[in-house]
Amino acid sequence: MYGLKKDYLTPNPREEPTAFVGPRRADADSFVEHMSRIIKSGRVPKAVLWGAFGTGKTHFAHYVGMKLDDIARVTYVECPPCHRRTKFTELHAAIMRKIGREYALGLIEQAIREANRTGKPLTEALGLDQDMAAVVRGGFASDRIMLWRYLSGEKLGSREVRLIGAISPQLREDDAVAIISSIAKLVRVFEKKQLLILIDEFENTHALLGDSLMMFIGAVRGLVDEGSDVGVVFIVSARSTDEMPYIIVEDPVRRRIGLTNFIYYEEYTHEELEQLVYQLLEFRREEGFKLDQVLKGIVAEVSETSNAKTYPFTKEAIALAIDKVFELRESGKIPSIRPKEALDLLDYALALGLQNRVPTLTSKFVEDALAKYPLAKE
Repeated sequence: MYGLKKDYLTPNPREEPTAFVGPRRADADSFVEHMSRIIKSGRVPKAVLWGAFGTGKTHFAHYVGMKLDDIARVTYVECPPCHRRTKFTELHAAIMRKIGREYALGLIEQAIREANRTGKPLTEALGLDQDMAAVVRGGFASDRIMLWRYLSGEKLGSREVRLIGAISPQLREDDAVAIISSIAKLVRVFEKKQLLILIDEFENTHALLGDSLMMFIGAVRGLVDEGSDVGVVFIVSARSTDEMPYIIVEDPVRRRIGLTNFIYYEEYTHEELEQLVYQLLEFRREEGFKLDQVLKGIVAEVSETSNAKTYPFTKEAIALAIDKVFELRESGKIPSIRPKEALDLLDYALALGLQNRVPTLTSKFVEDALAKYPLAKE
């Protein structure tokens, strides 16, 4: 019904990167071009994407990752929740899981074979120091799964440590950074691509304190260091620089990333929300749907305006949904102007329309949706 591919408008950023439409698409394409130029020049991209929660940064990141797929091995990861003593190895473990065991070990195995064939030192082939290179070689000779556990930051037992020839039962922060950088180096060598890690929800690091914070800062500094092969984009929910995690604004880290690479994701304007809704409707429209014929049949049935851009909603229904978002913002019930509330409201109205099988969705259905569903915890 209504000629839509789905019975909702709100896209899933992880499953529908191509649904990143609306006025911010041009900004994303510009960022893709910027990152592409950096990668193709042989440099390593570093950036911070920040702005208010819910404004579309995650969808932006997934769209960028999709567009860079031909020149980058893109890994999206969410920063784990942190308490004051959380170690960098927890984020490292999340990154390694997303990179994937078979993929990472396959790259390392290729490097070992290449080093054996050419006589190149394994330290040079992997970009690791002698101790870590010895652990890698020992792990491949004894137990690959145990080696993966160690490289992923898991703490091993004393017998397991001896078996793979490790010095300590768990990776130190600098070794964890070295492992990620080694994988990035091997991606360049064997795939001719850039490893690009998108770290979302980095505001979770706010809770870090004391030694844990300093060790975390040291690790992040290593990731963004000039000598690192790892491309990184940190995605942070913050309404101002004062709300950004200390790790990101700490001077050595900030300078290594570069001030021009801090990209602010602004709140939406009324016009931008309207454009987003119209383009999502177009994105959801089924190919071959005879929209003109449908519109002719409903013009006389409603007093509101329904056209090719707004169907199955009327223009007044969409305007009401967007106006409601601005009312919520002005009353302090939501923290920023973002798509979530408007799309939720229109999805609720769409569900009511499907349930009642009405020809078009007027502002009455938006009002009914407001009355029935607890939008933005009013």
